[in-house]
Amino acid sequence: MSLRVVSAGMSSIFIMRPHRMILLSGLHIMDENLHFDMCKLPTSHLANDDIADLNNRIEKAIPEHLMYVCHFWGYHIQHVDLEKAIDEKLKNVLYSKLLYWFEVMGLTKNVGRALETLSGVITRRQAGNDEAFDEFLLDGIRFLSAYGQILTKSTPHLSLSALPSMPSNTPIPMQFSHLLPNTLCVKMGGLKGWPALRTTIENISVAFSPDGKHIALGPDDGMVGVWDVFSKQQVGEALEVHSSRVTSVAFSLDGKHIASGYGDQMVRVWDAFSGQQVGEALVGHLDVVTSVAFSPDGKHIASGSDDRTVCVWDTFSGQQVGEALEVHSSWVTSVAFSPDGKHIASGYGHGTVCVWDTFSGQQVGEALEGHSDVVTSVAFSPDGKHIASGSDDKMVRVWDAFSGQQVGEALEGHSSWVTSVAFSPDEKHITSGSDDRTVCVWDAFSNMSLRTGGWVRGKRGELLFWIPPWMRHGLYDSRTHLIVGRLQKFRLDFSRFVHGGDWQQCYG
Repeated sequence: MSLRVVSAGMSSIFIMRPHRMILLSGLHIMDENLHFDMCKLPTSHLANDDIADLNNRIEKAIPEHLMYVCHFWGYHIQHVDLEKAIDEKLKNVLYSKLLYWFEVMGLTKNVGRALETLSGVITRRQAGNDEAFDEFLLDGIRFLSAYGQILTKSTPHLSLSALPSMPSNTPIPMQFSHLLPNTLCVKMGGLKGWPALRTTIENISVAFSPDGKHIALGPDDGMVGVWDVFSKQQVGEALEVHSSRVTSVAFSLDGKHIASGYGDQMVRVWDAFSGQQVGEALVGHLDVVTSVAFSPDGKHIASGSDDRTVCVWDTFSGQQVGEALEVHSSWVTSVAFSPDGKHIASGYGHGTVCVWDTFSGQQVGEALEGHSDVVTSVAFSPDGKHIASGSDDKMVRVWDAFSGQQVGEALEGHSSWVTSVAFSPDEKHITSGSDDRTVCVWDAFSNMSLRTGGWVRGKRGELLFWIPPWMRHGLYDSRTHLIVGRLQKFRLDFSRFVHGGDWQQCYG
């Protein structure tokens, strides 16, 4: 005897039912089993990787069925109708268990999957049904973008460092802070709302608009999603054009357009408000597009590719401007416009940086040579006089944009490859992100690290607490007794701060 499905509608029902049952059961399992300090971590002073029996703790505390639902409930929710029962259960679980789910994802080094899951939930939900919950989900995305490295570096600092330093008037601290009374407290200078952020976490490209009002997410599943932060509504539908992965996303300086690079060799431009594609795809590369950048006036887009070329495009006509810029026998990893838009810097796989005249297409001077491995990121200083480059050789170098000479010694301190570099607005500092899961802030011209990835350490190198980038400006090293920013003062109250072997007492 055989069962024959005779209609597409019935087929969809048969397919969706198992997903619905698994999703509801999984949310129930999360609700029943997730809790504070899942793995009873012995101290907040150690990085996760330095806890000798961490894997045993994870296996003991997080059984296979719980591990599965924590990692894959986002997959099942993509295959069901978000009926009221599912939506209400989802709210109940995330409103009470979100931080403990983050714990699991951090301990298992799957923050990128958590970010993709939340973005997928926002895409599936009907915007405007529950604005408070929409904003809560968006806050989860912002949290993971800003603090993802904390979750994987030292999970206790989700509670001790991340939550206390979040902007106070945002949904997550308003929901959970009362549960964690014994942490540090920002007494003066705390932010009320999120600063602009841009990052990439585990192959998820994230860009925040210059005014901080919109978020663009480009997972490697080929979708680009855009959300209005203040209206709590998705801007149009998820921008899905094919199954090719998104490799890079960038907002124009006025925030009106988004450029996205893809694994299918194309660049696409989107209207950030309507979600509609602007014109046809920009076709010209012969291999994966690795990096995209808007010119300051928004009229041009530069794209780098594994085909070893840099292309410049007219944003609105979609036409390529001049010939592709090619001088190397190596792939392009990163592109950046100078502040006046007249020059483009490009980083290459064999360790060099080139500067180009945007409009003539001619290379300006000789290639900047000094790195011994792939150049992963390039950035101009705000005055256009200097270029910073990060590399797989674990170093950051600063160059004179006109003479091509290296300025000072290489900035050395990361323990793994450098993935991103950026200048501060006052041009005095350079921030570098690394695969070692740290962010370092350097004096651009004195070769002094201001902070080892934001961590304040004790005399024996133990992790005391972590400072987010927007609170670090002007901080020099962990020996300072008063933590003060040059542009904005921050006062931290440690009177109730517990750490080390007593860290679990932060939970009230």
